[in-house]
Amino acid sequence: SGLPSHRIECLLVAADGVALGPSEGDDFFPKIARAPRGETVYAWERVSGGDTTSEVVLQRLSPAGATLWGTGMVIPGVGGNRAVRPWIAAASDDTVIVIWLDTPDIMSYDRTIFARKIDPGGSSVWGTDTAVVDDQELPFFYDPVLVADDDGGAWVAWTAIIGGALSKSFVQHIDRDGQGTMPGGRLELSTSMTTNQYDPSLAFVASTGELVAAWREDISSESGIYVQRFTSSGVRGWATTGLELVPISEELAYMGGVAAVPDGAVVHDKGASSRGRPVRVLWHTHRGMARFYRKFFRGEYPR
Repeated sequence: SGLPSHRIECLLVAADGVALGPSEGDDFFPKIARAPRGETVYAWERVSGGDTTSEVVLQRLSPAGATLWGTGMVIPGVGGNRAVRPWIAAASDDTVIVIWLDTPDIMSYDRTIFARKIDPGGSSVWGTDTAVVDDQELPFFYDPVLVADDDGGAWVAWTAIIGGALSKSFVQHIDRDGQGTMPGGRLELSTSMTTNQYDPSLAFVASTGELVAAWREDISSESGIYVQRFTSSGVRGWATTGLELVPISEELAYMGGVAAVPDGAVVHDKGASSRGRPVRVLWHTHRGMARFYRKFFRGEYPR
């Protein structure tokens, strides 16, 4: 095709790196998780066959950099589909949980999110993969995200198209046995039906056993940042539309991430914080691309 090929390698301190698997295609979208006993697990998407096949590949490395799963564990698509866009998290029982999208085409909205739990030897713990969601339109330009809990399970969040136009984000908790625990198979991050919710980011708060989710709230080219907390049974901790961190305005807001921290603070764009909330949220804002080009390329784009 004339395009450059892609390889994924793990760089070790004072070494030249370790190839995670054989060169059998182009490798994209790498993710990494550190297991409790110091081993690391990697997941990525491999495209081969002249861009006709996509599969998820996983590899586990010892602390010394030795590959532990042979040439890698391969997860193919179902029935000729593509397996794409993996995300991985280390569970508390030294297993890892990986999620990925199964789709007939990379541009299709017909996508199923699957989850698999893998033990240190590379075997599936649940026997069969868990279908997290298989009845929604999932746009190809948003990836699902994953964070582990402290009991061998994990939380999954994703964005779906509702009613042909509205974008909403959802969450589901998968327990240590691969079973969903949220009512109805999922819960909306926000019950608002007049705004869009994009780019969810997740953090598990061990001190309370809850999930904290942050996302970008959007309407008519204006956006803000909201957060919500959930129990594994689906109980929300704040208002059903979430807690506003950054008000919706023409100053566009984009999610950076959310994380649990020991001393706890929720920070916002004015620099204030709130003690006692064990999460930290990161985002950035700008006033649109027209303002960006006027600021940095005024000579090329005069008003």
